[in-house]
Amino acid sequence: MFQQFEILIEGMNPEAGGPLGEGEFSRVRAALQPDEQLCSFVRGRIVGAGEGLWVLTEQRVLLLQSGRRRAVNALPLAAIQRVTLQAGRYGSTVALFTADQRLSVFAAHAGLARAFVAALGRCLPAGTAPAVDTAAVSAEDAADVATWVSWSRLHLRPAAHQGMAENLVLLREAATLHERGLLNGAEYGALKDRLLEAA
Repeated sequence: MFQQFEILIEGMNPEAGGPLGEGEFSRVRAALQPDEQLCSFVRGRIVGAGEGLWVLTEQRVLLLQSGRRRAVNALPLAAIQRVTLQAGRYGSTVALFTADQRLSVFAAHAGLARAFVAALGRCLPAGTAPAVDTAAVSAEDAADVATWVSWSRLHLRPAAHQGMAENLVLLREAATLHERGLLNGAEYGALKDRLLEAA
């Protein structure tokens, strides 16, 4: 209840931004299938359920709730008929429409919401283009979001389950994170060794 009041007063959700946290990592890892990889994510509030985290993979959207139920549901990409993104006074709202339901997460970080919808648009079949509002995201926010998603992907997926091409992409992402100061020398070296060993 306090967090909802804070969102109304501040005009934003202070917990919506940033990379995945440790608790989120463990829940997402448990929900991922061996051949799935995180493409993007967005977190915010879900009406009647409290905090929510949506994780996009190449096959589905994982819908994680943090309320009493702590439910994890999966929505196959083929079931999504329409996607919308709207900027609002209290953050962005992403809505997914299927034949019989509308799912939405609100009070989301604008940059994460836009990146999630853009990534979803690339994964959906042709003709299911997302409807996106015209609110711009600053270059700094876009860079932060790219870093959060890359950092989360690197920490989520063991290198042993990936192919050489994917490991090279992750190696470039790791180098970028190291340059931005989000991985120290030891972390970058260990990750680089692990990725090169698995390639």
